[in-house]
Amino acid sequence: MVCGLGSLGQHCVANLKPFDVGITAVELAPPTLWEIKTLPDQLDQLVIGDCRQAEILEQAGVKHCRAILLVTANEQTNLEAALTARPEAWPSFDHGTRGYLLRRDPFCIIYRLEPSRLLIIAVA
Repeated sequence: MVCGLGSLGQHCVANLKPFDVGITAVELAPPTLWEIKTLPDQLDQLVIGDCRQAEILEQAGVKHCRAILLVTANEQTNLEAALTARPEAWPSFDHGTRGYLLRRDPFCIIYRLEPSRLLIIAVA
């Protein structure tokens, strides 16, 4: 799955397709500029919506994908999408509270997965 079909996302799709893998893309709005003219034909599915929303990721088949490339133009969007896509991926501290350590900064995002939302408690 590729979230974000800007220049980087389009080139990711084009470079993955020779490996004969199915590729679903998620983009906030229908793309108006295709840097790679044949790219729409290389996608197995294009889902229009916000990749931070669980419903959109589910529609795109997040539960069945092997990997997600989060390549939107916004780092916060990419982080929120990662937490939404695989909230159980990071260790649980206490009573369902989990933490995600940022790689470039000495910070950790503390969050809790609730039935209908992902609650970010703190950035520490």
